[in-house]
Amino acid sequence: LENPTLIMRTAFRTPIRRLIKPVNTLQTSYIIRRNISFSSTKRYARSLSIVHWAMAAGVLSCFALIEVKKREPKGSNKIGPLMKAHKSIGLLMFGFISVR
Repeated sequence: LENPTLIMRTAFRTPIRRLIKPVNTLQTSYIIRRNISFSSTKRYARSLSIVHWAMAAGVLSCFALIEVKKREPKGSNKIGPLMKAHKSIGLLMFGFISVR
């Protein structure tokens, strides 16, 4: 077995210029522009896309239910079920979004 302190000493003897590469600013800007390209073919998994749009539909349906409720006259029998659906979907979305 080798002495661990000897191994550590030799690891720190590596010249710093061998660890750090000189940076060419022109090359760096090209790399940055290339990585931000909008023509990338990488996409999210189909399952993540479905979850994303299902959550978006849930949030939008909560807003839609409130808009429908606003248009109902006071004392209407439809207000109760609309609010129940709004609260149920809202709590479900809150749970899904907080876990995500």
